[in-house]
Amino acid sequence: MENLQLLLTFKAKFLIFGEDDIVHYSISEKEEKDGIYLPVGAFITAYAREKTIRTSQSIKDYSIEKYGKDLYIYSDTDSIHSLLPIEELKKFCDIDPVRLGAWKHEGNFEKAKFIRQKCYIEMINDEMQITCAGMPKSCYKYVNWEDFKTGFTCSRKTYI
Repeated sequence: MENLQLLLTFKAKFLIFGEDDIVHYSISEKEEKDGIYLPVGAFITAYAREKTIRTSQSIKDYSIEKYGKDLYIYSDTDSIHSLLPIEELKKFCDIDPVRLGAWKHEGNFEKAKFIRQKCYIEMINDEMQITCAGMPKSCYKYVNWEDFKTGFTCSRKTYI
């Protein structure tokens, strides 16, 4: 079979910070790129979702049966947050901070607030840990437990 080359032509949207202190969108010039084999990306995404859903459901079922309450909190593509002790969590998850395909256990939190995907704060060893996709680190100093919620702004420039 002949080797086919797929060329994609596209325009990209990117953010620019205006002089009016507002984020605006701009469109790039047309660009050409080699295509990718889409089924591989679709398979990897589907497999990761299936693994995440089955694992979270197993943790939920186990903790309800053993402790009478759901101790599963949140997971992402690379981390898991649960109130189960780490030894019990390892029954359901491959946990390793760097190995491909494993989840990272970010710590045992005393207190946490989850707003949405990739947007949460946790108190770990008396220190507030902030994870918020899209929020610049320069805004972390303005974050506190009471104000960390949907609609939070930092210097009128960043919203969650």
